[in-house]
Amino acid sequence: MTQTENTTFLRKGKHLDYEERNKIEAWKQIDRPLSNRAIAKLLGRAPQTIHSEVKDGTVRQIRRQVQNGKTYEYESFVYSTDAGQAAYENARTNSRKQPKWVSSPKFMAYADHQMKTEKQAPDVVVGRAKKLGLFPNETIPCTTTLYTYIDLGWLETKNIDLHLKVRRNTKRSQSRKNKKILGDLIENRPDIVDTRERFGDWEIDTVNGLRVGKDQALLTVLLQSFKSTIK
Repeated sequence: MTQTENTTFLRKGKHLDYEERNKIEAWKQIDRPLSNRAIAKLLGRAPQTIHSEVKDGTVRQIRRQVQNGKTYEYESFVYSTDAGQAAYENARTNSRKQPKWVSSPKFMAYADHQMKTEKQAPDVVVGRAKKLGLFPNETIPCTTTLYTYIDLGWLETKNIDLHLKVRRNTKRSQSRKNKKILGDLIENRPDIVDTRERFGDWEIDTVNGLRVGKDQALLTVLLQSFKSTIK
């Protein structure tokens, strides 16, 4: 039985996953294959997304049949989950920008030596390499990028090796102006309030909605034995 209607919302900015590709393969191999537009509706996807996926994941199959001593070959094109996943992963790999250290291992080795042995700061290492022309400029990362490589653990140099960095206080104390005064803490209220015997003490609570669109919240106000709700 094939599902024809659903209530799935259109998902934008999220790539197809392996489970969705399995569904596409199943819907394409039934007796009456679904169209790309129908599959897009079932998965809550754009039709162009399904069209591109089916195009990238379609493979050529050859079926051989022997009849009366002769071999006949029948060609067909079908969508394959594994082929679609492989095409997706290959595209993701090629879309990533390779960091400069991949194409310049000599500079990275030089930077490690200068920072660990010579105790030079990253900005000194970058500036000296550019000034002396030790390496092509396109293979030398900027100082900020070199710090990022160190934080990511892509070099042998660690933050502990950078004496100025571990001694530097990177956190700034900020004093907020016009800070909103919310009143005294609820923990500091008088004990008599908990008994709910004094008239004039209010207890307020809120219940949040589903946070979808303009969904409202419910405010509950309790005064002694009188309770009202305001929405």
